[in-house]
Parts: sequence; structure tokens; C-alpha cells
Amino acid sequence: MKMQRPSKLYVYLSPARLDVLRHAHLHFTAISQWSDPYLDNAPMVAQQAVQVTQAQYQATLKKQFDALPPSLKGLMTWESFQQQAEKKREAIEADIRQRLKPTPVEFPDPSGYIGLGGARLFAKADNPLLWERYADRHRGVVLEFHQSMLVPSGAKHLLRPVIYCQERPQRRHPIQPFPALFHRPTVYASEEEWRLIRPMSDAKALKTLKNGDEVGFFSFSPKALSSVIFGALCPPETREQVTRILQYNLLYKPGRTLREVRLDPVSYRLHLRGTL
Repeated sequence: MKMQRPSKLYVYLSPARLDVLRHAHLHFTAISQWSDPYLDNAPMVAQQAVQVTQAQYQATLKKQFDALPPSLKGLMTWESFQQQAEKKREAIEADIRQRLKPTPVEFPDPSGYIGLGGARLFAKADNPLLWERYADRHRGVVLEFHQSMLVPSGAKHLLRPVIYCQERPQRRHPIQPFPALFHRPTVYASEEEWRLIRPMSDAKALKTLKNGDEVGFFSFSPKALSSVIFGALCPPETREQVTRILQYNLLYKPGRTLREVRLDPVSYRLHLRGTL
């Protein structure tokens, strides 16, 4: 079943990344540098050896006994058949283990991600976990985008939601291409992440960070930006910078809606309210 795309998607930013707003470009990180052990196919434990239970052994013997031709079955009882089979138990259990042996796993080849970059977007702007993790502990901002206008027309890209599950997708998974890019463990489900993948060669500029990671800057249409949301602990200097960018940068004429996060007086819910 195809998931419907939300009309809005959100990018969480720390105050140090306001260049995204100032220059109307998103940061894409080379996927090969995401340091995700599931994408990189990090070393795994060996698959557990199959243990044959007494019930499985007995079921196999019963099937063999029932399959005997009448001429042989009339010469022995079920009890005597079991006694004879016990002498060959090791071979019988080896055959059972072979039949129960799991299919070898085959995961997507990480070499397929070479040359690709990704940006992380989210379906909601009121998630406390995301504000803490991706917006400098509630001191940053969130950019609200019209999803349909986020990528220039004709640009090569993949925009898909992350699927949260218990089992890792294997190479022949129905979701293609790059199934591992769009799956994560269920522990991350509350993030409701969408991933935007583009060729790094299409970036308007590339920059190598001090830690060696490569970042690509991809322009977005200023019309795609719907509003800017200040975090609950966003400092005055960050608010002022954002306000000035929207007021004086010709890209955003005639400005954009400004909102802020307010706490709920009873629960841990966050509320988005317009600024005065």
C-alpha cells in the first residue's frame, strides 16, 4: 500500500545551521558517511544452529512409519520401529537440521550508496524528542516546507518515509531501490522520518567538514518555505537572526509566518503558536 505524502515536511536545525535559511539550501550528507551499521553491513553474530526437539524427532519418525508400504508395516510395530530408528538417530537429526536450516541472509550492497547524499525530514514539528536531538535541545528552529515544492521540477531524487520494523530488509525486498535506506528499527518509530536522497553530483556546492564528512548544498525554492518555528528555549539572538533574514533577504519577500513552541500546562505535549 502506497503511503500518502504529507502536505508539509519539517527540517530541525540548530542555531549554527541558519545558513540553510539564509542561503535557501539544504545540507545533504554523503550516505557513505552516515555511520549507520545497518547500512554498512557491520559484522553480525553467526546464525544460531538449529536444535532438534524431541517433538520434531518423533514427528519425523511417525511420518516415516506411516509412509512404509503395507508389506513392511505388517512386520513391525510402532514401538519396534522407534527402537530401530534410535540406532540411526544422529543421521535422522542431521537430516532434520538440514531441512530446518534458515535461508542465508543477503543484505543490500552498500557500494550502491556511493555518490548519493541524504537529508532527513520529519512529518511533525511538535516532537520533543526531535527538538532535543536535532535542534540543539530546543534552542534551535524548525523550517516548515510545502512538500510538493521542496525539490526542483525534473531533479533526480527519492523522497520516501522510513518504515520502522523488527527485521532488516534483505536485498530482494519489494521496496526498491535502496531498501535499507528506508528502514529503521522500531525504537525510532516516534521520529516519523522522511528521507530525501539525491546525487551529490547535483549539489550546487560541496564542502568537506573538519571531521572529514562531505556535505552537499542543494538549493530549494524559497516559495517552498511556509514558516519558521522557534524552539521553546530559542535564545533572543537566534530569533533576531531569523527575523532579519526573513525581513531583509529578497528571497523571502514578503516574509514568512513565524511561530514558536509553547509547553502544555498539564502534559508533555508541545503547542505551536504564532508569535506576537
